[in-house]
Amino acid sequence: MKRIAAIALFAVVTTFGIANVLAQDYPVRATMPFNFTVGNKSLPAGTYTILQVRDNLVEIRNQDGSAMTLSATYPYTAVPYVQSSSKAVVVFNKYGDQYFLHQIAGGPSSINENLPVSKSESRVRHQENFALNQSQVTIPVGEGN
Repeated sequence: MKRIAAIALFAVVTTFGIANVLAQDYPVRATMPFNFTVGNKSLPAGTYTILQVRDNLVEIRNQDGSAMTLSATYPYTAVPYVQSSSKAVVVFNKYGDQYFLHQIAGGPSSINENLPVSKSESRVRHQENFALNQSQVTIPVGEGN
């Protein structure tokens, strides 16, 4: 009985280990020139590595590992300006001087993820709607570790 439990545990650990290795094959590296928000977490300007951990889940980590967030996403397929390019991009929704990560798309990483609108982004969007001070910012990013 213990042997069966040990084999089952080994199979589970191996499966998750392989999934992590496969997910980390093509991380995206981006230098964000401004502070930004992912979900409800504020992150400072800097260089980040973004990788798809598994379907509908991305990990965003800064270079020294002090800032990290996991964010649920939903697939995004209509990316006309990325389809013609082999470069990956990171797209932010900008409201006044606040930036919210909206999309990671394109490039050899094959990441095509859209982040859902958080409560904080929804609140800021509503406030800025009256000021008509909103836009999108696209940052080209590199591939690799």
